[in-house]
Amino acid sequence: MNLTKNQFKEDYIKRLTLTFAQTTGEASLEHKYLALGKLIRDYISESWAETNNYYTKKKCKQIYYFSMEFLLGRLLNTYLLNLNIRDVVKDGLRDLGIDLDTLLQLEPDPALGNGGLGRLAACFMDSLASLGFPGHGCGIRFKHGLFNQKIVNGYQKELLNN
Repeated sequence: MNLTKNQFKEDYIKRLTLTFAQTTGEASLEHKYLALGKLIRDYISESWAETNNYYTKKKCKQIYYFSMEFLLGRLLNTYLLNLNIRDVVKDGLRDLGIDLDTLLQLEPDPALGNGGLGRLAACFMDSLASLGFPGHGCGIRFKHGLFNQKIVNGYQKELLNN
């Protein structure tokens, strides 16, 4: 991604204003963090849409990895590094009186798992991306957290994990 410091600052101020109707001087640290996250998602979304469109047009086979958990850890700093814009963002925020490292500390760990399975799934997805394979991680959502599973007549039946 080719992003200048001035373009980033303009984009960031616009995102903060559109999201929270606040200036950098008025916004809380949390709002500054959330605006940065939304802006980075905006940057990624363009590439994501292009990638999905490419896969569809080329009729690429895709890998779907199903897992109960994905222990990804915090991602904002990783996105900044992968987009090769961390230094631009850090400098741009500094010009606006905001410390990037302080904002990064506000990111909660998504905690989408509790052990080796989640770490394995996250590493597998990272490997897919690094190798350029089209793939998706699919999690099982269950409103009561992890659960016991029973197969009844060929279908999954979820039981509360007491």
